[in-house]
Amino acid sequence: MKKGMKGLFLLLLAGLLTLASCGGKEEIYTAGTYTGEATGNGGPITVEVEVTGSEIKSIEVTHQTETPGLSDPAIKSVPERIIESQSTDVDGISGATNTSVGIMNAVENALSQAKIDQAGAVSKLTGEYDVIVVGAGGAGLSAAVEVLRADNSVLVVEKMPFIGGNTTRAGSAMNAPVPERQHKYKMHESEIRRVEEAIALEPQNEIMAGWQATLREEFDAYLASGEDYLFDSPSLHKIQTYAGGDYIGDPEIIDTYGDHTVEAFHFLEELGTHWTEKVVAMIGTVWVRANRVENNKGSEFVNPQRDYIVANGGEIVVDSKVEELVMTDGKVSGVKGTRTDGVPFEYTAKKSVVLASGGFGANVEMRESYNKFWPSLASDVETTNHPGATGDGIAMATALGAQTVGMEWIQLIPIYYSETAAIYIGYIENLIMLNQDGNRFVKEDGRRDEISAAELSQDKKGMFMVYNPAKNDILVKSRIEKYDGGPYGFSGSTVEELAEDMEIPVENLLNAINEYNQGRENGNDQFGRAIYGEEFDVTADDIIYATWTHPFIHHTMGGLKINTKAQVIDTDGNVIPGLYAAGEVTGGVHGTNRLGGNAITDIIVYGRIAGQNAVTE
Repeated sequence: MKKGMKGLFLLLLAGLLTLASCGGKEEIYTAGTYTGEATGNGGPITVEVEVTGSEIKSIEVTHQTETPGLSDPAIKSVPERIIESQSTDVDGISGATNTSVGIMNAVENALSQAKIDQAGAVSKLTGEYDVIVVGAGGAGLSAAVEVLRADNSVLVVEKMPFIGGNTTRAGSAMNAPVPERQHKYKMHESEIRRVEEAIALEPQNEIMAGWQATLREEFDAYLASGEDYLFDSPSLHKIQTYAGGDYIGDPEIIDTYGDHTVEAFHFLEELGTHWTEKVVAMIGTVWVRANRVENNKGSEFVNPQRDYIVANGGEIVVDSKVEELVMTDGKVSGVKGTRTDGVPFEYTAKKSVVLASGGFGANVEMRESYNKFWPSLASDVETTNHPGATGDGIAMATALGAQTVGMEWIQLIPIYYSETAAIYIGYIENLIMLNQDGNRFVKEDGRRDEISAAELSQDKKGMFMVYNPAKNDILVKSRIEKYDGGPYGFSGSTVEELAEDMEIPVENLLNAINEYNQGRENGNDQFGRAIYGEEFDVTADDIIYATWTHPFIHHTMGGLKINTKAQVIDTDGNVIPGLYAAGEVTGGVHGTNRLGGNAITDIIVYGRIAGQNAVTE
């Protein structure tokens, strides 16, 4: 790895982190132990750095989710090299570049907290760029890539000490109807009925009627062909997205979204995202169209953009909270804020500002003030969101008169594990959902709000998920084994053993498995399930696994109102000049409920649109 790679986060820190040699007398640190965090290849990396007044004494990587084996040399050697040289400007480990960079940046973050202000230190940070992007998650980084592709300068400003935001915490799949990938799968009779049901829905407007007319033509041609592969198309995706949000989403926004999903898939692929061969159905979706990434981590949706930005002259700063959008002559012209070390900054945008600062799932006061659906979203209701998802961008834009839409619609994800902070294991085609008594109580391929509400209606406000042993791939096994034997994981070599471990009647578990197999064969299910995978064969010589889970706050569907160019709209219906937005800071795509797998697509599609238009409008 070239030393220049670590320059990702050095715009603000370069002058502060030229370290004294071991024998130096100058006191440059406040002695103590400091914690730093940054994004590696697989997600956040946390370090504890102990310093004396003049030197780095020790570095310990306390948390990481990197790939075992591949990342081990970097985790061992990079801290040793930093201590030896008393500098973070060291060579990384070949084959573990992203892990190496993550460790260096995490150490830099810790050292920035320890650093003593020196005479002559910068009191205010400034700079001028064509476009400034607020937020370094998937939407913001995608916008920055497009700005650079248009030969414009860009600065990405992130308040957290690491990049990625909620994107790095996301599931590993992205909805996009990519024909060559879906044609490997066969279509069930129940799925044929689901397409016909989409065509037969009462159209809400001319746009939806147009989707249905297109879908009718596409599906008739498919049926006439005699093929039996899994059918899909942008028109079906648009209808399901719109209907899945109870027709509250903006049909024009959804139309543009659906037209660019496949482009977004190939955009990531060209940048270096690695896809598996599998196409799956995420929890809370209605179709098998979610494309999985190889390492099964959200960092695959962040690292390729980051690498492009670094390689092409873009700049990213972390630990820098934007607190105000600057207006000049009626146009947004820059941002003001404060770094975590207290130094203020003000950056000027010659063309535009793109808000990609995320939603407000971690802001208890904000979500409680808007919530109208759930009994409570107070602090005792946990969230999957990272702590920086506090709605800052929404607050700053509304201070300028921006309009918001759908703020009351806050999604719970029905499957999460609090002690491990890991989203569900498995995909809906090969699992069964049971209540505390071992009985099915909901359709497994239902919407997330439907499943979450059904869980909360149960005595223990959660559910078991039983996994098909025919699909015990390495990922499922490795993850479930982490929970096995604890309050979240269960297993057995027979149905009887599994039921005993789960403490449910074995006859209930057998009945649920039989319902799955019968529904798979005849397409009739008491709850309306339509998506199935392999036969659930409990006679196979393999372990049967199950997990226990409950709902968490996951996604805020509402946000700033935008148009199809990603321009922010004010309360009078006019464009706010110079201001664009993308991702969870906006509303309009998901309506009352986001379908599983749609969020990654949304942030990439509208992140790119925002970046493209921010340099041309």
